[in-house]
Amino acid sequence: VLSNVDLILDASQFELYLATHQLDPRTGVVGPRIVSSMSMKDQNPFLMTRPSLSRMRAWRGMYRSYWIGALYQLGSDLWHRHAMRGLDSGRPHHPAANTSAGGREVYAVHGSIFCMSARLLHEVGAVSWPCFLFGEEIWLAEKARNLGMRVIYDPAMRVEHSEHATTASLSSREKMRWHHQSINWLIENHWEKA
Repeated sequence: VLSNVDLILDASQFELYLATHQLDPRTGVVGPRIVSSMSMKDQNPFLMTRPSLSRMRAWRGMYRSYWIGALYQLGSDLWHRHAMRGLDSGRPHHPAANTSAGGREVYAVHGSIFCMSARLLHEVGAVSWPCFLFGEEIWLAEKARNLGMRVIYDPAMRVEHSEHATTASLSSREKMRWHHQSINWLIENHWEKA
């Protein structure tokens, strides 16, 4: 389990859930329900499906400009607030919200905590994301995908996340630059080489 330091979880319960996933050799990564302390929303799954090359290029373009990236972030925050109203009215926040025990397959789970199988860890060799701070969700999803392994979102596993506790001191311009660098690296190494 690789996680940020700003998470709270019940370790004994977490171990029980993880043990059920280790029985399936096809499972590479498991992501729990991650409840944000700021919005109280579930931050998983990070991405339901693999982004297209055009979508990755659009993200790269947005983060190339500070102002466009800032507008995109604002729009994303507004969308999440709208999704929260949907939760309050009984409508699901996203298609994976109503999953059964054992979870469901998704493309990528949130980077604040990864539960990796021993096989995936062995195949990857080292968890050394080459960029800074952003993009590790997609990088790990691509590693699992290339090995024919599944990424699972399991809402029965639950953690609390003190969101942005580790990045609050960073400037917005730095974050935009690092987002752009990470997406550019991912495109060059996993989309354009494919």
